[in-house]
Amino acid sequence: MTEHLFSRANSNEVSGVATLFNEAIEQAKIENELLSQLNAKLKESNQQLSTSLNRKLGNEDTPRVWELETLRDRGLKAFFNIVKGSTFRLNDEFANHAEKIYEVIKRHGLAMYRLPHVEQTATMNSMFDELSHADLTKALKATNTKVLLDEIKTANENFLAALNERSEDEAAREEIILLVVARTEVKEGLDQTLNYVDTISEVINHPDIKKLEKTLSEIISKANSNIKSRLSRAENGE
Repeated sequence: MTEHLFSRANSNEVSGVATLFNEAIEQAKIENELLSQLNAKLKESNQQLSTSLNRKLGNEDTPRVWELETLRDRGLKAFFNIVKGSTFRLNDEFANHAEKIYEVIKRHGLAMYRLPHVEQTATMNSMFDELSHADLTKALKATNTKVLLDEIKTANENFLAALNERSEDEAAREEIILLVVARTEVKEGLDQTLNYVDTISEVINHPDIKKLEKTLSEIISKANSNIKSRLSRAENGE
């Protein structure tokens, strides 16, 4: 299974990888209708992302807004995965508490972080409200997952505050939302393309497909290495 692009990739990094994917698939000249459709969809989404990025190149606040939105999504994924893992604990009482929390999460959608901005915010607020009920508050404390939920709430508040500060006029606000949506669509397109190429590589033992799989893997590995370096520099204050 080919590794996927790190979730902490910024919009420029996502767009760059998508461009390289498009070029690699076109150069491979593999006759596969679904692969061609996925590549066309990825190219279209990336064009929208590039347009949004070009409109925002001169604005210093946009990367900050995007980073805060990414933190919100990372918090959701961490909360969901840790709660799900807790449902398998050998301690039945602990597992039952986790199951109650996970049922709430499932009702609101395990992929809520993929929803459009406004819908995601509304869904998160609904989940927060339900998890504030007495029995669920008890379950959160019993499973030590309340701290994770609090992190998500803080990340959500920080993102919305930054978005509102940056977007005093409706046009500017809409542009940032479009950037977030475009970036999400491109990231999903990358994941879908990788998964499909991995699948057909296993099913169809063809050198051209194997070569494409290797090329895409190398693109992702190099991008992830650059992302690690960027994050390390940021943490060290460089």
